[in-house]
Amino acid sequence: MKKNLRKTRKKTLKILIVIGLVLIAVLLVVLSVVCVKKIKGMSSSIDLSVGVIDDLKISADGINYGTKLNKDSFNVTTDIYKSRNQLPDVLSRVSTSGGISDGRLDMYYEILEKDGKEYYVSSEKQKDNRCFAKECKDSYYMAFDVFFEASEPESIALTENSYVKQKKDNGLENAIRIGFVVEGTTSSTDKKDIQGLAAGIKAVIWEPNSDVHTKEAKKITEDVYGEDIEDKVISYRGINSEFNKIKIIDRKSSNNFSNISSDIVTKKEFRNKQSLFMIQQGITKVRVYIWFESGDKDSLLEKKATNFDINLEFAKA
Repeated sequence: MKKNLRKTRKKTLKILIVIGLVLIAVLLVVLSVVCVKKIKGMSSSIDLSVGVIDDLKISADGINYGTKLNKDSFNVTTDIYKSRNQLPDVLSRVSTSGGISDGRLDMYYEILEKDGKEYYVSSEKQKDNRCFAKECKDSYYMAFDVFFEASEPESIALTENSYVKQKKDNGLENAIRIGFVVEGTTSSTDKKDIQGLAAGIKAVIWEPNSDVHTKEAKKITEDVYGEDIEDKVISYRGINSEFNKIKIIDRKSSNNFSNISSDIVTKKEFRNKQSLFMIQQGITKVRVYIWFESGDKDSLLEKKATNFDINLEFAKA
């Protein structure tokens, strides 16, 4: 009896050990999946650098000036500057026809849906908000203010050191647009006068990486739009109003879209300065927009894009 009892106990103990090991293995798998998801989430980010040369000076608040700014520089606290700087870690499909309202670029969030073999798009007009990184849950593009200080009028250019790259280089960097809206100049030293400039009426739009298209972009353009983007710089159709569920192929003819040709178009590698805008003597405020343009065929029908490295360097033209 004692021997049988011992055997039973040993057998039970072995079963418990096996069950315990199985549970530990399952727990480790679950934890690894959670960790991977967290790591992937943490990898979603956009690096931003803004700099000047040629004795130019820039600021993120119109008060403190220097030659270098980064993404954190534009996370200006409200007691210093009640800005509407929005700096998300992820960009979503948006578009614009270049219109300006109250000094701000008219931006439209594009909702992409697939029904059977057909793609449909809808649009919702956006407002610039103040948010940073993970706070920007419902902000789909970047928008921030840069201030230039000058002792005399200057023509400002974008240098060849400026670029837009994607860290995994999967082609979505080719659908990025950057817009510049000059909001005005003041000789006042009053913070409210400087930061309150909002008289912009035109956006200068830069299209980087215009000469690069992935195989996937070429195929989607041919299959969905019936077009060829091989070695071409082409105009695109930007959204100009709100609408509901239009076939993506009807983008070509719908009045809800406008033909857009970017003001500045550069190759992935370019060597010459690109003239942008004029600033006057005093302090000039410029609003900068960075977005994932849904009208660009290089958007690959992706709904979101992230992990960009963006560098803007300004110089005297």
